[in-house]
Amino acid sequence: MSDNKFSDLKYLTKEDNFSTILMLLFTLTENPKYSTLSELVYILDSKNFTKFITYFAGQTIKVPRMEDIITSFRTMLLYQFYIVEKNSWEKSLEMSGFAKNDSYTARNYLVMLEKALDYYDYDVGSKIDE
Repeated sequence: MSDNKFSDLKYLTKEDNFSTILMLLFTLTENPKYSTLSELVYILDSKNFTKFITYFAGQTIKVPRMEDIITSFRTMLLYQFYIVEKNSWEKSLEMSGFAKNDSYTARNYLVMLEKALDYYDYDVGSKIDE
């Protein structure tokens, strides 16, 4: 590598260039919210990273924990097994991955899902025209 580090930029990958730019953004602004953006470019390819930045420009996003996503998925399964397929509550709990001692919490999640579906006028089970 030469003494002038900028002369070697042409040898960086697209991801490395994006990461360097984002690291510089964090350094120049001293904004801690930018501290992890430079890693995101290695998770998304450059095209999708650009789309992500374009779509969410200026917004703050909180990334959910995987545990929260799994709970949402289980709640959707519970809706399918209990509401749509009309299985018993106990069987629906088991099939959706909730423990029996989580029955009260699962029922609250299901109620919240139903309220959200009603509020957003989401037509569950409707066929999408192709």
